[in-house]
Amino acid sequence: MYFPDSLLQVLPPSLTLQQDPPQSGYLPNHNINPAKSLAISWKNTYNALEVFYAKPLVYTPPGSAHELVITVSNQNIIRVIDGVTGALIKSRTLAPPFQAADTQCGDIPNTIGITGTPIIDGATGIMYLFSKGYLGGATGGGTFKGEYKFY
Repeated sequence: MYFPDSLLQVLPPSLTLQQDPPQSGYLPNHNINPAKSLAISWKNTYNALEVFYAKPLVYTPPGSAHELVITVSNQNIIRVIDGVTGALIKSRTLAPPFQAADTQCGDIPNTIGITGTPIIDGATGIMYLFSKGYLGGATGGGTFKGEYKFY
């Protein structure tokens, strides 16, 4: 979320969503030391048609010793990955994704599932997101059968 400097001067600090005003993305609560040189520690590959438009989330649950990496994809798949080892902890497919062929827009190929970055409520640990699919969990049906779901 971007706030112009003039607006930041009148808004209470809580409205910057506990981010630093420049929106660097670094918060000290997920055990990553920004002073160290960061390198690729692991790399995972999933299916060839899966695309990740949303930014991955790095989250350290209360009481946990290390961070989790949460990814969401255009195929409505959510994955929770161990941030240290890259091991898959949990995976869930929400619903069949919306087919890109059912749109009048060609900028997203194949499927349109989760394209926006989710948010995590730090007070509750609940993640919120939107996904696109079809009414009743169908695998197709045209533009007018599409629906967004809020989780």
